[in-house]
This record gives sequence, structure tokens and C-alpha cells, in this order.
Amino acid sequence: MPGQIKLDPGPATEIWNSDGIRLRSSQEMNLQTIGYHIKPISGRSYFTYVKVTNIGSDPIGPCRCNKPGPWKSVTLFIDTFTPSWPVLAPDGASRLTYFPGLDQFQLEQVSNGSVIAGPWFFHGKTPSGTQNGLQSFWAWSRDGLFFAVVVRDQQAGGGGSWWLDVYATKPYIRANGTRTVPRGNIYNSSGVSTASNVISGVNLGWNDASTSLEFRRPPIQSQPLTQTELTLICPYVDAVSNVAPTYSWTLDTMVRSLSGWNFVHSPCGGLFALVPRPNPNFTSAYRQLEILDILRTLMLISQRQDNLLVGPAVVNNNTTVATVTTTSPGRRGIKLTNMSLTEIDNSECLASAPASVNLRRVRVSTIPNQIDYTNMGQANAVIWPNHSLWIEFPSLQWINPAGSPGQIHFCLQANGDASPDDPSPGWSSLNLNDRHFAQRNIIFT
Repeated sequence: MPGQIKLDPGPATEIWNSDGIRLRSSQEMNLQTIGYHIKPISGRSYFTYVKVTNIGSDPIGPCRCNKPGPWKSVTLFIDTFTPSWPVLAPDGASRLTYFPGLDQFQLEQVSNGSVIAGPWFFHGKTPSGTQNGLQSFWAWSRDGLFFAVVVRDQQAGGGGSWWLDVYATKPYIRANGTRTVPRGNIYNSSGVSTASNVISGVNLGWNDASTSLEFRRPPIQSQPLTQTELTLICPYVDAVSNVAPTYSWTLDTMVRSLSGWNFVHSPCGGLFALVPRPNPNFTSAYRQLEILDILRTLMLISQRQDNLLVGPAVVNNNTTVATVTTTSPGRRGIKLTNMSLTEIDNSECLASAPASVNLRRVRVSTIPNQIDYTNMGQANAVIWPNHSLWIEFPSLQWINPAGSPGQIHFCLQANGDASPDDPSPGWSSLNLNDRHFAQRNIIFT
């Protein structure tokens, strides 16, 4: 079952002495252990920490990547080559077999010779209609599990046609662990293109982790060559069908012509980054780093630093090369060069199902029925079973309420959940004995 969270409320008879929430005058470097709470002084800033424990049997927001290294571009397909038949997959489990008399080839399982897909013509048609034109091309993912093939024609009349199909060579399980996708087709696309720009090897590439296929759709007639439509085909992303989910960008024409982007993937293949590549001679129109979760959610990830929202990072205008490197899991685990931010949290530890905690400040008065609430923000964390972590909130200003007659103290209250399996009751029931809540009263004298 999924993880569950517990917020420590502290002794019921001394709620002002709670271990659940602590104030610190500076950021803590070790989020496993936070020192004793401090008493606030009027007009100063404090960092707030809420202690969260995973009491479930599974990780909350597991860190799915412990592999460091630079984020890399894909390995592009090769569209002109002379095959040595049969052609074996990298894992040796599937192969391509060629039939010379028919000029056709098909994808087969090595163990029993069963056909996985095909046959396809090895050569497409020429403008005159003969079957000896542009050859088909293909590439397996590095682990051999996925296979992509492109068949292309150049028909009479100057147009070009192409077909892209992606297959799973054997059954596999989606990243959510709940759906098994059978062997067979998981994606297909087709299009037309001018003869000079018919689809080629530069339009496709698998990432090293075999989690995504980059598909850079070729331009159609009258479309500027500087415009790029980028589609990521991601077989592992959560979905209810056997079709591989996709994420697409239409990249701006002017930015593409003046500067462009680098497309890079994290070492474990869970994240993709769109990194602008400014031209030093022009003011780039778009310089923001975009990071996408390509293993689970296909959603853009908000960049964080020490569990706090920052950025997004912006590539410096005076550079043509900005890089992304995973240095460690978790907190500030990704290093950025030539950008406005130098370090961000490793999103591969946060992109699945992090625990979330909401914090608010409560002003209690001796005047009957007068209680003021101020929401102070939300933070996320990754917590292993039977482990605790202090979640950090932004720095807050604490003001001595002595000028308000009858007002005796402030409270901090927090609630949280490990969505969607440990839902919080919300703010309607603030029972300190409920494991969703913690409180730390702050006394002013």
C-alpha cells in the first residue's frame, strides 16, 4: 500500500512545547534532525519546519534515480545504411528478417520466430512510382524493449509520405505498476513532406534510459524550416490505454532561427529538459528552463530549491551553452551552469507522489469568537517508510502582538497528506490527536 504520513502534535498538556513544528533563525542543513525550537523576537525572520513521518509501508515520493551525471541528448537514428540480415536487437530478444524477393522485412521474436510486426517495404516508391526509392530505417531503444520503424515514399507530383510506428517487443509494466502493456504497437503517426525534407534520421532519437523517443516532425510544404514541432513519446507514463502517451511543443520560429534549444534527458530517464541556447548576437525571446516528468505524469515540474519554489531558471544571454547535471538525489541535487540558478532540487525524487503539508498562522484573541487565520504556504517532501523529515517553509516575519490589547499568542497549525491515498480532513477539524495535524503555540510575554 502507499505511504501514509503522521504529523507530531507533541504532548497534549503542553502544546506550546510541541515537536511537530519548530522555528529556526536560519536554514537547517540536515533535514533529518532539526534543533530545538527558538523563541521568536519581534520583527525578525524565521524558517518554519514541520516534522512529517511516513508510517506506511511504501515510500512517499520515492527517489527513483540515484545515478549522477550530465543530462544528455538522444542518439539519433541513422537513415542510410546497409543492413547485415538478420538484424538483432540490443538485448537479442527480437530481430529483423529480410525477404529479398519481396524487398520486405519484418520484426520477429528470436525465441520462437513469431511475428511481432510487419512486413514493411525496405524501399519506398520513387516519384515515378517504382519501388526502389528511399529506404526504410529503424532503431531499437537501448534496452531492446521498444522498436521504432519509419517507412517513406516520394510519390509522383513532388509530395512525400512517411509512416512512423513504435512497438513493444514484449509485454512491459507502466511506471505506476498497475498496467501491463502487451507486445505490439504502442504509437503510430504519418505525414507528408516536401521531397527535400522527407523524414530522416535527424527527426528521431531514443534517450539512453529507453524511457522516451524524441520525434521532431519534419516540416510540411510552406512551413518554415526554422520551426520545430517536438513530440516526446513516453511508453511508461501512467495511462489507461496501451497507446504510449505523448507531450508536444511547437517551438517558436524566431527563437529557433536566432537561438534554438538543447533537448536533454536525465541519467535515469525520468526527466526531460528544454534548455534555451541563446545567440550572443541577439536578445533571445525565450530563455526559461523547462523540465518535464516523462516517466509518470507528463507534466512540467516546478523548480524547487530546499523544497521551496524558485525560478524558473533562466539561461544567461551571454552564453551559447547551458548544462544540466544530476549530482545527487534530493535536496539541491541538480546543478545548472550558465543560468540564473546554480542548483535546484532533484525532481526525480519529487515527481511521483510527494507528501504535501499546508501551514497557517492562527491569531487567537481573548475577544470571543475572534480567530484570524493566515495561510503561510505549502511544501513537499520525499519520505521513506519509518523515516521522518522536517519540511521547510519560506522565511516568515514574526511580529510581537503586544500592541493589540487582549491578544495573548499566535499559533502555527499544519495539516498534510500523502495524496491520493491518505487524504487530509482539511481545516474543518483541528483535533491535535489526529495524525494529520501538528501545532506549536508561541507565547509572548
